[in-house]
Order: sequence, then C-alpha cells, then structure tokens
Amino acid sequence: MAYILIVDEDYLSAEIASDALVQAGHSCGSVHDVQSARSLLSHKQPDLLLLSASLPAGSSAALMRELRLSDEYHQLPIILLGLQSAMLPSAQEVLPKPTMPAVLVGRVDAILQATGSRAHYWHSTHGSAKRA
Repeated sequence: MAYILIVDEDYLSAEIASDALVQAGHSCGSVHDVQSARSLLSHKQPDLLLLSASLPAGSSAALMRELRLSDEYHQLPIILLGLQSAMLPSAQEVLPKPTMPAVLVGRVDAILQATGSRAHYWHSTHGSAKRA
C-alpha cells in the first residue's frame, strides 16, 4: 500500500482524490497549505505527492524547489494538479484540475510502478490492499 500525500487548497478536490486512492488500496494524508505539508513531511515520508499548482503566493513552486533540493525528497514522485508551466520540469506528471478519479488512480499507479515504489512491489506480491 502506498502512502500518498495530497496538498490541495480545495477541500472537496482533496477529499475526492483521497477517496479514490483509498478505494484503490492506498493510504492518504491530506493538507490544504504548504506549511501543513512541510510539517507532515517532517514526520512521514510519502511514496508520492499530489500537489495543487494553485496554492496561494507561489507556494507550490517553492515547495517543489525545496523538495528537489533536499537529500531526503529529491526523488519523490510528484503529480502536479493544474498547469503551471514553470513547475513542469520538477513534476513527473501534470494533470488538469479537476481530474476524473479513475484517471488519477491510473496515473498514480503507473508512476509508482515506473519509479519502483515499495508500495508497487507490495501490491504486485500481495494483491490490492483492503480499505480500513
């Protein structure tokens, strides 16, 4: 089971994404601002980050820069939700916002597989996780 961190200022979008990913066998954390994301990242390392490009005051770009420059998170897979062309090189994928839940789950699973995530290995050897 992969742990996905969702950083999205839109509470409803974050809830829809979380519900779809949990239903697909992943676990999720969800925060709505960069400060909360930093706090959560200091305690638990996600397998993948879903990051809204529309966080206030350029904070999405700042967080991506910090993660790419850090020793711990420089290879963290990131899916950017919404288009911000300046941030494209740092993201594995850019999806429109809103994105259909099935498309989101498919892209998350594909990136986890492509990056050799420990979560993908668990899924491939144990089958899908059950919802808690």
